[in-house]
Amino acid sequence: MSRAFTPGASVSGKSQKKVLAAAAELHYRPNLLARSLTQKTTRIIGVAIDELKNPHSMKMIDVATRELQARGYMALLLNITEGENYQAVIAMADQLQVDGILFLGTVISDELFDIARTLYEIPLVQVCRNNDKVRGIDVVNLDGYQAGREMAKLLVEQGYSRFGYMKGPDTESAQLLRMEGFRDELQVSGQQINSLLIAGNYNRRLSFVTMNNYLNATAPLERIEALFCEDDILALGALEG
Repeated sequence: MSRAFTPGASVSGKSQKKVLAAAAELHYRPNLLARSLTQKTTRIIGVAIDELKNPHSMKMIDVATRELQARGYMALLLNITEGENYQAVIAMADQLQVDGILFLGTVISDELFDIARTLYEIPLVQVCRNNDKVRGIDVVNLDGYQAGREMAKLLVEQGYSRFGYMKGPDTESAQLLRMEGFRDELQVSGQQINSLLIAGNYNRRLSFVTMNNYLNATAPLERIEALFCEDDILALGALEG
C-alpha cells in the first residue's frame, strides 16, 4: 500500500488508483514522519540562504524548491541572514534529520564553516559560491574567474584606463573569483584596479550610497572610468549614484 503514495514506486496505475480512492474514502493520509523512521530518510532538504531581500535569491529559491518537489522532496527554508544564530538554525535542520543542505548563493562565514564541519552525515552542496575551506562540500558554480577576465578584456578593448571594482560583503573574494579574474586580466594589459569599493552587502541602496560617497570624495579627473560590480544589484545601485 505504501508504494501507492511514493512517487516513482513500482506499482501499476490501476492498483494505485484503487489504493488512492480507498484512502480518500477513509480520509487516510500517509504519515511521512513514521515512514522516515523505517526508511531512515525524511525526503526533506534544508535550503540555507541569506540576502533574502535580493530578487535573485527569490529566483534561486523558486527554482530549487520546484526541482526538489518534482523529485519528491520538501524544502526546509533556513534563513541564515548575517547576525542570526547560525548554530541554532543549522542544529534545527540536523535534528529534523534533513537528507541534505543546499547553501544557495550564501556567503559562508568562518562561523558557518565551523558549523558545517560538524555535519558529517549530511550531504552539503554549495551553489553559486566557491569553497576551498571545508572538505565534503560539493560545489555547483559558474566560472567567476573567467567571467572577470572577459569583463576586463572588454573594458580594455573599449579604451578605458582607470578601473574600479565594487564588492558586496568584505569577505574573501575567492568565494566568487570575479575580482581575481578581473585583476589578473587587467595586469596582462599593464592596467590595475585603481579603486576598490565595498558596499558591505548585496544591497541596491548601499551600492548607491557607496558610489555617491566615492564620487563626492574623488576629484573628477581622478575618478575611475569603468566599474565592474560583483552582481547586478550592486550595478543597479551604482548606476543611480
